[in-house]
Amino acid sequence: MLVTAVLPALGAPGVVADATVRDPAGPPLSEEAAGGVRAARGAAADPWARAAFAAALRHQQAAALYLAALDAAALEVARREEAARTAIWDRLAQCETGGNWSMRGDRYSGGVGFYNGTWDAFGGREFAENAGRATREQQIVVAERVRAFNGGSLVGAWGCGAVAGG
Repeated sequence: MLVTAVLPALGAPGVVADATVRDPAGPPLSEEAAGGVRAARGAAADPWARAAFAAALRHQQAAALYLAALDAAALEVARREEAARTAIWDRLAQCETGGNWSMRGDRYSGGVGFYNGTWDAFGGREFAENAGRATREQQIVVAERVRAFNGGSLVGAWGCGAVAGG
C-alpha cells in the first residue's frame, strides 16, 4: 500500500504500461492499484527510486514515532488531570466516611456521605439503589452533578467541603 502511494508520485522510471496485475486470491486489481504495483516493479530495478522509497519510508517511520510520542504525552496529561480531578473526592471521602466508599446507612451512604435522598435526586439510581453499592467512579459522577448544582462548590453541599478544598 505504501508503494502505491509513494512511487507513482515519484514518477518512477521503468513502469510497464500494459502489464496485467492480479491478486492471486481475488479479482483483478483496480487500474490505480495495478499502476502502483507496476510502478513498484519497475522502480525495484532503479537505484534512485529505491533510495527515494527508502527515504519516504524513513520519514513515515519518524512521523509515526513522533505521533506515538505525542499520544503518550497526551495520555500522561489526561492521567494527571484525572488524578487531580478525583483527588478532591478522595479527600472529601476521607473526611466524611474515613474513605469508605461502600459505606451504607439509613440516611447517608457512599464514600462522600451522600444523603440518600440526594443520591436519588441527582440520578444516582442509574448506577445503584444506594451510593454505597455504586463504584467510586459512579459516586464521583453523581457528586460532580451535586457540585455543579451547588455552583461548583463543595461547601454547603457537604459538611467537609471546606476541609476537602472545594
